[in-house]
Amino acid sequence: MPAKPAAGPKAIAVAHPAVPAGARAATQRPPPAHTTPRSEHFCPVAHFSDQSAGGSRRGARGASSLVRKARDPNSGVVGQGVRYAMAGGVVASVYLGVTVLLAGVVGVHFQVALAIGFCCGITVHFTLQRFFVWAQEDEFALPFRHQASRYLLVAGTQYGVTAASTSLLPKALGLPTELVYGVTVLAVVSLNFLIFRHGVFHAKTTATGA
Repeated sequence: MPAKPAAGPKAIAVAHPAVPAGARAATQRPPPAHTTPRSEHFCPVAHFSDQSAGGSRRGARGASSLVRKARDPNSGVVGQGVRYAMAGGVVASVYLGVTVLLAGVVGVHFQVALAIGFCCGITVHFTLQRFFVWAQEDEFALPFRHQASRYLLVAGTQYGVTAASTSLLPKALGLPTELVYGVTVLAVVSLNFLIFRHGVFHAKTTATGA
C-alpha cells in the first residue's frame, strides 16, 4: 500500500467572538465634527461698534462729571469761569438764533429782529448768571431788583463801549473794524466777569466779610 504524501501546512483559522449588531453600531461613532473656536469668529464691524459704544458711554460719563463739578458751588473761581463761559455760549446761540429766525424765516425787519434777539439774549444771560453761574449756598448780598438794575447798567455800558470803540478806534489806529471789535469784546467780557463776581452776584458773607 503506497504511503500517503505528507500534508502541507494548514492555515489556522482564528475564531473571533461574535459581536451583536447593536454593540457594533454603538462602538462605531462618527468622527467629531470640526468646530471652530469662538475666538476665531471675529467680526471687525461688531468689534468697532462695541468700542465706539464704550467710548461714547465713557465720554458721556466724563461730560456729566464735568458738569457736576462745574455746578458745585464750592468749585471756586475755576468753576465760576467754566460756568461763565458755558452761559456765554448759550446766550450767543439764543441771540443769533432768535435774530436769524425772525429776520430770515418770519420776515421781520432786521433791525427789529436784532432788538428782539438782544432783549432775549439779555434775559437769558441774566437768568443764567443769577441761577447758574454764580449759584452758591449763601444768600446774595443784593436783592433781585438791585441785581437787575446793576446788571442793566453794566450791559448798557458794555454796549456803549463796544459801539464807541468800533466807530472811533479803527480810523484812529488804522486797524480793521473786526479786529477792534474782537479785542473789545474780549476785554469787556473779562471785565464783566470781575464786576459780576464782586459787585452784582456776590454772596452776603463776602459783603459782610469785606
